[in-house]
Amino acid sequence: MPVKDIKELEVSVERFLSFFRNRRQEIRDLNCGESTALFRKVLYSSVLDALSRTTSHPKKGNRERITEFMRIFCNWPNCEKISLPHLMRLLEKVPDPAFSDLRQYAFSLLDQWGEGEIISLDRDPDFQDVKTHWPKDIQKPLEDIQIEFLQHVNLFYRYRNSLVHELTHQLHKKCGLDLDK
Repeated sequence: MPVKDIKELEVSVERFLSFFRNRRQEIRDLNCGESTALFRKVLYSSVLDALSRTTSHPKKGNRERITEFMRIFCNWPNCEKISLPHLMRLLEKVPDPAFSDLRQYAFSLLDQWGEGEIISLDRDPDFQDVKTHWPKDIQKPLEDIQIEFLQHVNLFYRYRNSLVHELTHQLHKKCGLDLDK
């Protein structure tokens, strides 16, 4: 690649990075009264969405695109771990005896948590460990819930969606807007 092309590429990359650095600073500086926290979360999610579009095939769906981006580029070591509280809640709702081994495994992990202790995400079980205890013949034990949906990265994606719905609800409630039309 000629030096001229490399310099142009470097300028383009710096312009790209600068754009997102500036958006990050604008979001940090945002002050919108009682809605500031919600607006910041929605805007940060939008930045992740925009960044994920630059690294994925255009035909990928939102969930796949955003979760893939987070796995590859966000340096989040716990993104693929299974949320033990979510797993426990699922097991409460699914009394199927086929989950006995998984239930016993999950309770043994929960027993290691001290009451009132703040538990960091690194203490949640690894995906593969949970998968080894998951019944082989049951992919979706409850509605459309599958093991992957209990991973932190997928729970983040659900949270992102709930933020958008919360913002929509607030617009409807405070402004009288009917966004379903």
